[in-house]
Amino acid sequence: MFPRNRIRIVYLFFDAVVIALSFGIPYFLQYNASALDAMDFRRVSFPFWKEHLSIFFLWGGLVIAMLRSRNLYLTARELSILREIYLTLTSVAVISIIIAAVIFFAQMKFFSRGVFTASLASLSAGLTLWRVIKRLALRYLVKRGFHNFNVLIVGTNKVARLLVEEIRRHPYLGLNIVGAVDDVKGRSDWDVPLLGGLDDFSLFEGFDEMI
Repeated sequence: MFPRNRIRIVYLFFDAVVIALSFGIPYFLQYNASALDAMDFRRVSFPFWKEHLSIFFLWGGLVIAMLRSRNLYLTARELSILREIYLTLTSVAVISIIIAAVIFFAQMKFFSRGVFTASLASLSAGLTLWRVIKRLALRYLVKRGFHNFNVLIVGTNKVARLLVEEIRRHPYLGLNIVGAVDDVKGRSDWDVPLLGGLDDFSLFEGFDEMI
């Protein structure tokens, strides 16, 4: 298992790269599109770069802070892809509204609407896309046994059977059912091995969790 701090650092690194590109590319193209078209790099300029940089740092820092407050720098397997997309997009939207208000009330007329709109679109698309790719890659690995948890099912009643069905329907959770325990004697009529009674926990090995 990867340490949580290392996972946070990796996710933060990818976010920082996406944020930097989402701000830097729109800003560069806004003021240097004609120079690029003419292939005249002597005309490349960076007007108000310090002012833009301060806004970009504030914008990116607040986005990261909000994503962190929503636990999006952890890998919660139970979190659906659509839910993570929603949390990411709403975080970007809320912070962007705050930044727009700062630009408006501070009368930062140097800040182009084009740069703001393109940065917002790039930020939303970039942060969402890499998270979807991350989720799909993780699910692929988990389905093939990466850091799976061996679980022991307590009981063989209807609730236990429904639980087994849910676990098998969602293999990306990484839960590997090793068996069940119940005081009901006789063989189970389902395909989960009945390992013993409820008083036999101390005899069992090879499982991480009991459900």
